[in-house]
Amino acid sequence: NLFLELLTFFALISALAVITSTNPVLAIVFLIILFLNVGIYLILMGLQFIGLSYLLVYVGAITVLFLFIVMMLSVEVVSSVEVGPNYSKLLPLAYLIAILFLILFIITIP
Repeated sequence: NLFLELLTFFALISALAVITSTNPVLAIVFLIILFLNVGIYLILMGLQFIGLSYLLVYVGAITVLFLFIVMMLSVEVVSSVEVGPNYSKLLPLAYLIAILFLILFIITIP
């Protein structure tokens, strides 16, 4: 039970990192971590087929395709130090989405 809650917490943290990351390669890495957390969560909840297909389809195909596209485009990466105040403009949106997700999660699971 505690492990499932930790998976949920790490999924929320990685989702926030996907939204707030200024580096597109790091955002895709956090997206892979998010998909792994959700897939493992589904497997531990007893939905083995859905969890494994989620891992194969999303992590194995779509996210790796995103990563290759971003790496082939050689996007100009801006560090968070150069962005400055623009980086923190996305944090309230990320917090709002996380709070809405938690509310829906609490309502859905008794």
